[in-house]
Amino acid sequence: MLDHYSWGEVERISPEAPIPVMRVLREDQRLGGAGNVVMNLATLGTEVSVCGVTGKDETGEIINKLLAENEVDRSGVIVSENYKSCLKHRMIAGQTHLLRWT
Repeated sequence: MLDHYSWGEVERISPEAPIPVMRVLREDQRLGGAGNVVMNLATLGTEVSVCGVTGKDETGEIINKLLAENEVDRSGVIVSENYKSCLKHRMIAGQTHLLRWT
């Protein structure tokens, strides 16, 4: 699973509907779910191996890139054209989560 974060600040309320209009200041992509645990272990210097399935898509490529950058053994990862990698988006203004979608 890949988590995509957009951090920003709310500048105003939209005239079309009572919703905040956020100016994005920073974006980041991180491994989510079990991948988050894997990254924490790798950061501590532990040898980590993973197994699972990613899609043959942009999200899957990013997941595999993040694992490789942190020297995680990916020999158990299957890349499948029949699977769509999980991507979750979050928009955060200050300390407030405004929106989450998949």
